Amino acid sequence: NEIALNILLASLTIVFLLAVVTLQPFAIYAGAKQSMIVLTALLVCLIPTTIGALLSAIGIAGMDRLVQRNVLAMSGRAVEAAGDVSTLLLDKTGTITLGNRQAAEFVPVKGTTEAELADAAQLSSLADETPEGRSIVV
Repeated sequence: NEIALNILLASLTIVFLLAVVTLQPFAIYAGAKQSMIVLTALLVCLIPTTIGALLSAIGIAGMDRLVQRNVLAMSGRAVEAAGDVSTLLLDKTGTITLGNRQAAEFVPVKGTTEAELADAAQLSSLADETPEGRSIVV
């Protein structure tokens, strides 16, 4: 997100710089007198420095969306890092479960078939007496 914002800021700055630079030749062609002080002031007003303040607003909006989904974020940096996550692996039972901890689907990794994964899961839970272990029946 920060990289995209930096690219946006740089491109807008270049566009506004080109716009201000082309005003002087247009003024000369039209016969109007244009001072460099006015052009410099215009450039300073156009440069998108206020967009940098949007980072805080974006972070707050992201934290608000997480709170609406009952997720507690400890920092804005954590929210930004979570935006790039596509897969979440947790090793603690009960962290994200609702009490129905039974296998519903097997998702194999590349190079492994679903049957191989199911066989390995069944073998690993053969002596497991918990609801999770008993739910793996192939």
